[in-house]
Amino acid sequence: MKPDRINIGSSIYRRIIISLLFISLVFFTLLASIIFNVNRNQTENTIQQFGARVSTIINRTLQESMLENDDTELVEIMVDLTKFSGVKQINIFNQEGLLQHSSSQGPNVTMDTLLVIPMNRFQEKMAGESSDAKNYCDIIKDKVQGRILSISTQILNEDRCTNNDCHVHSEDDSLLGVMEVQLSLSEIDKSRIDAEIKYFIMVSIFIFGMIIIMVSFAQRTIYEPMAQIIHASYEVAKGNLDIRIPIRKFKDSDMSHVGNALNDMLEKLEAANTKLRLWSKDLEEKVRLKTEEIKRTQNELIHIERMASLGKLSSSVAHEINNPLAGVLTYTKLVSRLLKKDDVDRTDMENIYRYLDMIESETMRCGNIVKGLLDFSRGEPSKMDVISINHVLKDTTSLMIHSFKVTQIELETSFNATPDTILGNPNQIKQLCIALLVNAIEAIGKDGKVVFSSRNSDDLTALNIVISDTGSGIREEDINRIYEPFFTRKKDGAASGLGLAVAYGIVQQHQGSIVVNSELSTGTVFTITLPLYKKKEE
Repeated sequence: MKPDRINIGSSIYRRIIISLLFISLVFFTLLASIIFNVNRNQTENTIQQFGARVSTIINRTLQESMLENDDTELVEIMVDLTKFSGVKQINIFNQEGLLQHSSSQGPNVTMDTLLVIPMNRFQEKMAGESSDAKNYCDIIKDKVQGRILSISTQILNEDRCTNNDCHVHSEDDSLLGVMEVQLSLSEIDKSRIDAEIKYFIMVSIFIFGMIIIMVSFAQRTIYEPMAQIIHASYEVAKGNLDIRIPIRKFKDSDMSHVGNALNDMLEKLEAANTKLRLWSKDLEEKVRLKTEEIKRTQNELIHIERMASLGKLSSSVAHEINNPLAGVLTYTKLVSRLLKKDDVDRTDMENIYRYLDMIESETMRCGNIVKGLLDFSRGEPSKMDVISINHVLKDTTSLMIHSFKVTQIELETSFNATPDTILGNPNQIKQLCIALLVNAIEAIGKDGKVVFSSRNSDDLTALNIVISDTGSGIREEDINRIYEPFFTRKKDGAASGLGLAVAYGIVQQHQGSIVVNSELSTGTVFTITLPLYKKKEE
């Protein structure tokens, strides 16, 4: 199956993209968090420094009124100062930490409603600062008014304060009180939040742009070459070796090296495949020629064995033909003698006709014997026909009966195979049976018995040709070699060693099998199994 696209859910492309996105998101999130914290801390420090300066300015502004101990003017100035943007409230505490003056004092304001910071609390907070610190900043969070910056400034007992006529404090008092200035941070916080939102939007846009760039980069440098490599792999799997990976877009990259390596591999594979096809074609041609040569050799062996079988049959056939020919000669002489008489009577004519009938009968007998030998010698080895095996075996018996008579060996036949139709060559079947029958005669010598029969297999899909004899048998070590060409144990030099080899080849051509069972001094049984012919359904 050809993949048009990479499976994103399981590809390395997905893992790389997710990893890059995750790393980028974590990196920019941490970076934004650090920047936000640094900016916030810097803003807080700036606010505190600004608040300290404002507190110092206010302290200097109120100092003249405090030196003159003019409470009315002091409060008026404090109230006027709170009218400036960001200044929420100004409080002055005495040495005991009690509220002395406040910008929030008015007709509806009492001392109990004002913010009171005891001196001891201020001293505790100042204890953590350096000894030179005169100001302390604290941020108060109010649910309604928001954050408030509280700057507490020490009111020290200076020289001009001690030498003033209205001074009511002892010269030994170093700290006269604390002035608290409260500045509203709502506008600053609003500006800071707006700035952070804008920064967040800019960072988000930057991250989104980086993601697009990374995805585009990964698409071009990873996804596209991987897709082409995978596509090429599938094409190669389908047998298309002409596929190549374009590497113009990925020049001087790792993917280009992979593509070049794969293209080189495909070129070598295609060359090897072409060479293999040529070699296969050449091998097929050689196999075809060799097969034809083997077939010719096999046909020659079959012909040689057939001629050898004819030679073995010739003596018995000659003896069988000699008897009717002797009778023909005798009857011919008798007819000639009767015809030479001057007066041929009716009795002589009857004898002449009787002798002529005998001559005709014996002549036909000789003709049938010769015809059987001629049919056996000139058969077409490769032609397969639908034949009756029982009929072929009976013809074989007619050819061999004379050899059994000459050797005085009993031949028992039983052709009971029903059905007996096979697809085969009748002359090859005859040659097969003659080779086994001749071997049986030679193994017995004289005064023995051969059983020649046919029967069906148990499943009725094949038939068996069985040839058993009471001869000398085959040695156990020779049973696996009897089908080898030119193998023989006969010592008279007349045996070619091709009989059983040719018989085995004939059985193989008919898609059958041959099995031998033998015991020394008891006999041998050859069982040939051939498949029955099945008519093809139209």
